[in-house]
Amino acid sequence: MQRAKPAASRLAAGLTSVQPICILIVDDAPSIELDKLVETLLVWIRPREAGSDGSSGAVSHAAFEPTVPSLPGLDLERAAGQLGGDQRLLRSVLESFRRDFSDAPVRVQELIELGQLPDAARMVHTIKGLAPNLGAPALAVAAAEYEAALRQGDAQAELHGRFIQTLTEVLATLDGLESEPTREPVASSTAATPEDLETLRALAANLDQSVIISQLQKDRVASVLHGRIDAVQIDKLFTAISHLDYSEAARVLGGILRELRGTKTA
Repeated sequence: MQRAKPAASRLAAGLTSVQPICILIVDDAPSIELDKLVETLLVWIRPREAGSDGSSGAVSHAAFEPTVPSLPGLDLERAAGQLGGDQRLLRSVLESFRRDFSDAPVRVQELIELGQLPDAARMVHTIKGLAPNLGAPALAVAAAEYEAALRQGDAQAELHGRFIQTLTEVLATLDGLESEPTREPVASSTAATPEDLETLRALAANLDQSVIISQLQKDRVASVLHGRIDAVQIDKLFTAISHLDYSEAARVLGGILRELRGTKTA
């Protein structure tokens, strides 16, 4: 049997229902681009983690608190799960995307008209990576298909139109997100405890060994980082983990650990 690539191996380990599919892909269709397949599957399928008895159990998601209002067309419960259940972080991600990509449809169109397809592909790739954290799987799929065409040097009109329309719809939905009411700051120490640092070191070890990260572990990490680390860094960490980009996740986590070690531990 041909040896599976790391990305496919990690997918098969965490998603027991697709283990046979991964094996068939590696054995019978080695020409398939596995990284793109994995990325698309992860948009639609939630990982499963092994139970104490070694069997596969469903991911345990944190309670979905109504901190962020329901937005038509966006699966915010799934998006919160991608971010470790952190509602404050989810709101920050939604507001940041609305602010930073409000003119993205125009910018992509201009790049296409100028013939700068590689630059357009990079922007579409960024949006593709952020889409799961918005609860926008349709945008992730449209962006993936369009990016693939752009990297082939072909700005297909149909794929371009689908991507622009889907992105525009997501941005219009995010326009309905009201600013978060002003709240009294929550009193919390910025110093990480030895137990907090151990939680992060355990994550680093799993990333180094390419072990699929359970929802429980993500929840613990989110709890440690919340209020201590900038929300953008937290978003980068969970985005990399959700895409199985463990080398990038390890890099971001390394920076976070250095920052926390620079403060006095409790």
